Amino acid sequence: MKKFLVSICSLLLVAGVSGCMVQQNKQPSQEQQQKQQQREKENKANEKAMLSYLRDKYKREFTSIEYTPAKRGFNDGFNENILTAESEDGIRVNVKEKLVHKGRYYDNYTDYVASNRIKDVIDYSGIRNLQVAKNFVTLKILPNYENLKLLESQKFKLSQEMVIKWYSIIAISGEPNEEVLKQLYNVYDKIISSGFGNYPVFIVAFGGDKSKAAKYVNNFLLYGPKDWESFDDKVKAVLKITDEKISFEKFKNQLIQIGG
Repeated sequence: MKKFLVSICSLLLVAGVSGCMVQQNKQPSQEQQQKQQQREKENKANEKAMLSYLRDKYKREFTSIEYTPAKRGFNDGFNENILTAESEDGIRVNVKEKLVHKGRYYDNYTDYVASNRIKDVIDYSGIRNLQVAKNFVTLKILPNYENLKLLESQKFKLSQEMVIKWYSIIAISGEPNEEVLKQLYNVYDKIISSGFGNYPVFIVAFGGDKSKAAKYVNNFLLYGPKDWESFDDKVKAVLKITDEKISFEKFKNQLIQIGG
């Protein structure tokens, strides 16, 4: 019995020592900590530089919302640092910098300003279980101060010739039943009739997380290249239309159930 107890104690001691060693191995080395601190310092400096770029370019103040540093790894020269910011009047903008072109920034502020000008063109309020919906346009004009002044002038009117693409992005909390699909089709028909593109991008997600839906929709010009169901794994179904005007039956057939 005594030998048995000694053996058990020895095993526990060895296990305890091993556990401590594992915990110690998980701690970052001093070199790793220094690299992390240096990376955080660089990120803060770059975030500040991006805000200065926006202020100098558009002659107004911007507030940082989120800075996302580029992923680092093998052959990552074209990965991007991204700053999401907001102007004094609450309009979003995304500034990007490819790692291969350090210090060379580009942004989509004029697209968001134009999108804000058309925010009430389409009425989404009649859609049942609506979470959030927005219109977006991408423009042929360059994002610069002179074109910004044009977009913000009282006489400005968006024309089809200025638009590359129109997007209608909608989040629904409930199921894609016949009633909701008819309501969505009516909205889609109004967009087609508005004259802003024979091929508007019309995207609807059903049953997703409310906070993720708001993030995806409100900054669609950043997150849009990523499929909604990849951005939010709670999405149950997606409807995506990129064709010219189609019938209601064909419209319904574009609905894709996620996860079977």
